[in-house]
Amino acid sequence: MMLKLLNDTSSIFHGSNAKDVWLKEDAIWRNLTDSTGDYTFPPLSQYKYVDSVEVGKAVICQDMFWSYDGSSIATIHNDTGIRQYLIPEHEGVDLIPYTRFFKNRSIVSSDIHPGYSLYNDDMGFNNVLLGSRDLPIQLYSLDPNDTENVVVFHYNVMNQENERFEVPYSLRFIDKSTFVMGSDRNRINLYDTNRSECLWSQRYNRSQLNPKKIHKSVISCFETNKTRSVAYCGSYSDELFKFDLRNNKIVNVSSSYGRHSNGIYQIISSENGNYLYILRRNSNTIDVIDTRYDHTTVNKLQLTFALGNIKHKAHIDTINGLLIGDTEGNLLNWSRDIIEFGGIELTNQGYPNCESNVNLLPDRILYSNSSATRSRINIVKTDPNDPHIISASHSPCDNKSSPCNITSKLSILSI
Repeated sequence: MMLKLLNDTSSIFHGSNAKDVWLKEDAIWRNLTDSTGDYTFPPLSQYKYVDSVEVGKAVICQDMFWSYDGSSIATIHNDTGIRQYLIPEHEGVDLIPYTRFFKNRSIVSSDIHPGYSLYNDDMGFNNVLLGSRDLPIQLYSLDPNDTENVVVFHYNVMNQENERFEVPYSLRFIDKSTFVMGSDRNRINLYDTNRSECLWSQRYNRSQLNPKKIHKSVISCFETNKTRSVAYCGSYSDELFKFDLRNNKIVNVSSSYGRHSNGIYQIISSENGNYLYILRRNSNTIDVIDTRYDHTTVNKLQLTFALGNIKHKAHIDTINGLLIGDTEGNLLNWSRDIIEFGGIELTNQGYPNCESNVNLLPDRILYSNSSATRSRINIVKTDPNDPHIISASHSPCDNKSSPCNITSKLSILSI
């Protein structure tokens, strides 16, 4: 099945020089504003922090967020840029930043407020959390009328024992008023968005960790797709944890994971919450974990390529099931029926408490309709209002021998 290209950023992000990208964005933005008559676009902020970014490399999207109403996307790039794009009403129209500003430090982690939309009457929900080294967590406004791009709020991450800033390796909004941060030593902090100090801070007992893995005991990701009091997180030491916001308790549920060493970078839950899909660096499968049966690995999704150190982020929705981009600009897809039941036959629910050793190939591959777009898709997200509309980030491959093009771009696709 072919993917239909609706809109993209054209050649703006092509090449390997961040300054060239900024100049191309500025030029295209000026052409747009000159041709739209009386409508005034917010000015694009200029880059002031040359020393904080390596300009001689490709500009790649690190994370991407849809507004809840599907009207826009916000992106975090490795040039420390935060950009917002309005989704064009017509096909073939280039994606041009509606707003753009830069942070003065590299961005380690980020998350957007679940109430975000450029069409909100009240812009109070239009915020993004940004985590960097040696700084508090910062909440920035995404209000297009805020041309100063000042920090709205700070959240303290100081470790009182050594008076050093904890590194926020992962951030996740739990709901509209609370979020969690993951840092090293398997520590989780819970914050209220209106308070600078965390509500509580807990970590998994260090004495229970494998001493060889202590240096990698970083909470690298939180479960996506769920907003609830009990959730999951993973670490680069390959531990899977369940944490309960009601009693501040963290439990290791991954004792069977000792054979792995690559580290977890994404956890996605099925819509019914029965299965977790675990993505690891340097792996060619996605593990399927049953949360009802002692968190046993019951199946694996077999990828057609090997995940490298650069993360391919997958996505689950109620229509498509699971989607993940490959190294050639295509999307691998496992259907909703497979994802909701973990690939287990409905007549075989009494399976033993062990791995089934079944590697499930994709139900279908959604092919790119243009050789020009055949660069690696590192992020895929679907429109919350119309899962047949997909946003994707294309980026250069980390493997120099790969045939994919050295191009970066954002695209809006249709199934």
